[in-house]
Amino acid sequence: MQKYNANYEIIIYPSEKGWEKIRSIISSIYKLDGRRLDAYIKSKTTPENGFKDQMWCIMSDFGEMYFNGTSYFSTMNIDLCFDE
Repeated sequence: MQKYNANYEIIIYPSEKGWEKIRSIISSIYKLDGRRLDAYIKSKTTPENGFKDQMWCIMSDFGEMYFNGTSYFSTMNIDLCFDE
């Protein structure tokens, strides 16, 4: 069985509603707003309109997006990012 480290980066693909939720969560946790919030999100956004961060961070910070019964994703697929 392949083992993955929680420090690997993964990419999730939020829907429009998901992006709003991500903005809300980041604003609340990291106390960012305005241009600082936009810059942070832009630095984590992929060309395919995904959100890229370490696996532990996504599960810790955005776990409620998976478990509260609301659909925040355009697809439930994720991509794993390995150092090459």
